[in-house]
Amino acid sequence: YGRLFAQWLHHAFPHECPYPHAAGLTKPANVFEFEGTSAAALAEESAMKSAAARRARRDAPRHSVPWSTEEELFSEPVAQRSRPLGMLFVHASATLVALSVVLVGLARSTLRRLLGGPAGGKKPAAAAAAARRAAA
Repeated sequence: YGRLFAQWLHHAFPHECPYPHAAGLTKPANVFEFEGTSAAALAEESAMKSAAARRARRDAPRHSVPWSTEEELFSEPVAQRSRPLGMLFVHASATLVALSVVLVGLARSTLRRLLGGPAGGKKPAAAAAAARRAAA
């Protein structure tokens, strides 16, 4: 979204959305720089009293709304995300382990079928009954 949309959001929700100043027009001060200024430098007492005494008409149109039609599109630079070498090793190891488990399972089932053993490692019911009779 751009600066004009952010301006509209500020006017629609003034307490939730800050005013989007154009880039380079403001000079933000940190706490340490701001503590060095005095209240007299910020505003004169007479100006503050006159502003407090003035009452704006509620039905008067707002001509002093700060609106500018200069558009700026906000975008963050796209950074190339490179994975650390350790994470690459972990991913490669996990893939190798998973692949080897699948291949060992496939090889075991193939060998059982080729050698004539039962599939799945279970004895058929007839072979199990014959083994019980022989044992008794």
